[in-house]
This record gives sequence, C-alpha cells and structure tokens, in this order.
Amino acid sequence: MKNNHMLVGFVAGVLIYQLAQWAFTPAEGPPKPWKAQNEALTAAEPEMLYSDPCDIPSVLCPVSEPIQATVTAYSLPGTMANGETVHDGAMACPKSVPFGTIYQIEGLGTYTCKDRTASGRDGLFDIWVATTDEAVRHGAPVMKLTELE
Repeated sequence: MKNNHMLVGFVAGVLIYQLAQWAFTPAEGPPKPWKAQNEALTAAEPEMLYSDPCDIPSVLCPVSEPIQATVTAYSLPGTMANGETVHDGAMACPKSVPFGTIYQIEGLGTYTCKDRTASGRDGLFDIWVATTDEAVRHGAPVMKLTELE
C-alpha cells in the first residue's frame, strides 16, 4: 500500500510539473533579444518608434521650400536621358536638377527626375504622360513643386 501512495505522489508531481511548464511557457517560444523585438516592431509599425513621421525611412518629406515652375507634359515613347524607358512618375528636369530628385507636384502626385528638358528651357519641368491628348489637356500651368527626400 505504501508503494502505491509513493507512485500516486510521483505521478501527481510529474503532472503538476508538466502543467506548470505548459501554463507558464509563452506561446511564441522563448523571449527574443531586444534587437529582434525592435526590428519586428519597426517592420510592423514603424510610426510607433518615431516622433516625427519624416524620420521613418519609408516616408518622403520636404527638404526645401516649394518652388513655382511651369510644368508641361510630353508623351513621346522611347528612352529617357538616364537610360530607362519612359514610364508614369518620370519627368524631365533642367540640367541643374540631378537625376533621381523626387518632387511632389501639387495636384498631380510624386515625380522623379529621369530625363532632361530641351536646352533653352531651363526652369521648366516636363512630366511624362501616356497619350498626346493627355499632354495637350495638361497644358503649361505654373505649379508648386516640393522636393522630397
């Protein structure tokens, strides 16, 4: 009889130990180091780590005061001055503006300098559009451009 009590006590002890292990083990596995937790948070909700939205790596923010410039449109097919094929979001810029410079054009969206305007047209920006009709409809308005980074 004494042996039965010992066996029951042993089995009960093993069960209690197993239940305690199961109850106190996190469902996600062992704790992650702080760096891994921070990277996971950064990927999921980067805005939680930054007080200024412009500090978030994926957010483009103004780097200078807006400028007023004439923005025309062109629809020619082919290759731009930087070697890429024409596409939405591309624009021709004066030679003083480096390739890759990104501008927010008020009312139109974000465009990247990938082509050059014709010589003698300094100060003019020329967005690429898909059709000649679109280019004609766009006209040559003076618009607000804000450089982004």
